[in-house]
Amino acid sequence: MKLNLQETTPNILIADGSGAIRNGFEAIFGEKPLVMCWAHMRRAVVKKIESMVNKMEKQDLVEDIDALQLAQSEQIFTKASNFFIRKWNRKEPTFIEYFQKE
Repeated sequence: MKLNLQETTPNILIADGSGAIRNGFEAIFGEKPLVMCWAHMRRAVVKKIESMVNKMEKQDLVEDIDALQLAQSEQIFTKASNFFIRKWNRKEPTFIEYFQKE
């Protein structure tokens, strides 16, 4: 069996946040932007919300997080993220601290 190997030079890594994946990617391709896989990020965040966020705020917070993925450009995403952080930092600062680190 012959493989058709072509040189690949990705500009971005989309992954689940694993340090091993990120380190392996950087070792081969150099330092590139990392984008967290939406499904993995959402699962981790929803799990964290259960233990960190006021029960009355949970649904609104998840809806706002879901709205972020609808951004149609990096510029819109950045502005929406900044608004999200300002809004929720007043209500749930511990969660926002976690969210920004992830």
